[in-house]
Formats: sequence, C-alpha cells, structure tokens
Amino acid sequence: LGTEELDHVTEKIAYLAPEVIDKRIVSPAQDIYSLGLMTYELITGTYPFSQNNIQELFDDILNKQLPSITAYHPELNAPTIRQIDRILQKMTSKNPNERYKTATTAIRNLTRVILSDSQIMVGKLFISYAREDTAFVDKLTKEMDRFRIN
Repeated sequence: LGTEELDHVTEKIAYLAPEVIDKRIVSPAQDIYSLGLMTYELITGTYPFSQNNIQELFDDILNKQLPSITAYHPELNAPTIRQIDRILQKMTSKNPNERYKTATTAIRNLTRVILSDSQIMVGKLFISYAREDTAFVDKLTKEMDRFRIN
C-alpha cells in the first residue's frame, strides 16, 4: 500500500473497539467506544493513539488507556478534568461490559459535568450554553436516534 492508501485504511480502523480487533463478539458497546474516541478528539483536538503504522495503532487500541485531557485544557479545574476523564475512560473501557449501556447516558453525563462547571471549554469543542439550556443534549440525542445509536 502507498502512503495515501495506508492513511485511508488507518482512518477507517482508528475508531474500532478492541473487541472488533480481537474478533470477539461485536455488540452496540463498540459504538460507545467509538463515540468515546470521537468525543476525546473533539475535546482535545487530537487522536489519542499512535497512527505511525497499523500494528502500533492496534496495540494502542488494545492496551493503552486514553491520556488525560489535562494537557489540552489546563484552564479547567481539576475536579472537572477528573470527571470528564472518568466519563471518557468508561466510554472507552477495554472491557465492553464496563462501558455505558447507551450513548445517550454517556452524553448526558458528559454534558452534566460540562454544564455544572462555570468555565467554558475552548479549542475544537465549542459548547455554547446557558445553565437552563439543554439544546446541545437534545440535538445530539436526536441525531443519535436518527442513526439508531442508543
């Protein structure tokens, strides 16, 4: 494969859950894992694992935990970072049984943490909110329903 083809393949497999790579039983939990990686990338602006080659990528997906968002958002207070990290770790647990049961629950927990903090996250994730406004959650939930992600 050429560099361009390899990049395309890597992009396609970058969000696979560990159980898909290990050829274990696939379930809706793999969608929660992928959503966790995408959420991490939205918050930090970067993909969390090595993409130097497919073997390193698979090894990272199978064995490495997500790095903390601390380096990307030092302006957030420590309790907020810990809560967001906990949610992302649960979404991307290597064990599918330890992940959230639904994407809606994961997103609502993440949104609750973000809305409970008086700080606004900056960077590639822009969440425009007022404490009484749940439009972000409602809109995301409708999109997930549209694509039958629960």
